[in-house]
Amino acid sequence: MILPSHPLAARGVSWLTETCLPYWMHDGVDKQRGGAIEAVALDGTPLTEMNRRVRIQARQTYVFAHASLLGLAGADEALAYPLDWLATKAPRGDGGFGHLLSPDGELIDRHADLYDHAFVLFALAWAFKVTGDTKLKALADAGLEFVNTKLRHPVAGFLEQEQSLGSPRRANPHMHLFEAAMAWMKLHQHERFAALASELSDLFHDSLWQNGLLREHFEDDLSLIKTDPSDVLLCVEPGHLYEWATLLNQYEALTGQASSAPALLSAFSDEYGYSSDTGLLLDFVYTNGEPHPETSSRLWPQAEAIRYLLECESDTRCHEAYELIDRTLTQYMTIEGKLRPYWTDHPVSDSTPPTGKSPASSLYHMFGCLQPLLNAR
Repeated sequence: MILPSHPLAARGVSWLTETCLPYWMHDGVDKQRGGAIEAVALDGTPLTEMNRRVRIQARQTYVFAHASLLGLAGADEALAYPLDWLATKAPRGDGGFGHLLSPDGELIDRHADLYDHAFVLFALAWAFKVTGDTKLKALADAGLEFVNTKLRHPVAGFLEQEQSLGSPRRANPHMHLFEAAMAWMKLHQHERFAALASELSDLFHDSLWQNGLLREHFEDDLSLIKTDPSDVLLCVEPGHLYEWATLLNQYEALTGQASSAPALLSAFSDEYGYSSDTGLLLDFVYTNGEPHPETSSRLWPQAEAIRYLLECESDTRCHEAYELIDRTLTQYMTIEGKLRPYWTDHPVSDSTPPTGKSPASSLYHMFGCLQPLLNAR
């Protein structure tokens, strides 16, 4: 049972609603030129001159739209910035969406990427729920048609990019397309998106899930990758195991179609996914449970573990989530001794000063994993 009043849970809610979201709603959007920014410096300075991926406009559109539905102050105003660019700057004119925008909103890379399209469709579902603007539904319907015709793979599933036959193929873009299809099912009872979600559920069970584990990379015919010099393509990702488990549980709630996969996927991550030194979820693990020698612990897997554990709604699992929330805020958001509204992509240690920048893309993960606490509150 979720207890938002638990001290560690309350710390997460307070950080999200009082520190994180107000910052990104104000400093994470470009009030001069429009759109959402790509990243901020670790001193909090918005990096407004970076080019901006379409998927970032989509992710921030989702966060601000969902925050609006939860009644959080400032969300409607913030939503207008990425949503405008998503609806007016990112479309290619043929139903599809481009990949990269300049700081001024020019579409400078028009190539159609499945991962981008998954997030655009996901964001449009939430934005349409908030605004009721039928133009957004029309954009999504055209985007779905584009995915079904221009990005469909002749064997099964979908292409990574337009006309991109070959390997390796990834499970991950299909997972986010599954997430987008379910958003349209849940929020709008959209029959064509429901059919897509059913197709992707079947694809998972028939091809992506093998020997009890989600596999990440495949040959063009969706057979398993046999060799890789770095071994990374042969590994599983504990964060994605949790993420798929969450989505499959959501699909069961929508359709009544149960699967044994969530329990098996999460059991592997529970047993083998965490670093014995830090308690943080690892990026890459071999199928025998051994960590890859070059693995690290990025921020996003921690968020997906938290989301899965909270949505299980068992007392034991929720308390595990609260402890991981506390570790995450300490290891990724505490920079130079102060809890920040942004993050590092890798954990901060006393001996390694943080470097680089804070990617805006991680807001989607952090809002998503803490959102069950907001619902319970």
